[in-house]
Amino acid sequence: MELKGEINNAIEKYKEAIALDGSTNFKVHEYLGYAYYKEGRIEDAIVEFEKALELVQDNVAELGDIHYLLGLSYLKSENFTKSQQSFQNAIYKNPNSYVYWVSIGILYAQSTQPHDAFECFIKASNLYSEGFETCFNMAILYEQCK
Repeated sequence: MELKGEINNAIEKYKEAIALDGSTNFKVHEYLGYAYYKEGRIEDAIVEFEKALELVQDNVAELGDIHYLLGLSYLKSENFTKSQQSFQNAIYKNPNSYVYWVSIGILYAQSTQPHDAFECFIKASNLYSEGFETCFNMAILYEQCK
């Protein structure tokens, strides 16, 4: 449903799944959080990502992804401190994800920390030199810094 753009139907199905399994499946909370994020319901997304973090336990790759999604949600709500913490947790779990480095670079750029942003974009470009996002964000940052 989500792939067809039927986000509201997907949200209802995720809620039904949570009701059926007693709310113990972190993946359903992660998917529900992402559906809320796509709908612009950022506070609801944050709640679901935090529930997913409580349930994920030791799955390192999944833990990084959930921290990353939580960081995006906090960034969207302009809570830069919590966004930074979440992105740093994601990077700690998976330091080789260029997407995590680009995202924390964007956070630093938005919170007027250009030096830190450049360092993150450079790290991202070292991890994945074909990523146009890194170059694009560096260009925007250069323009902002004059």
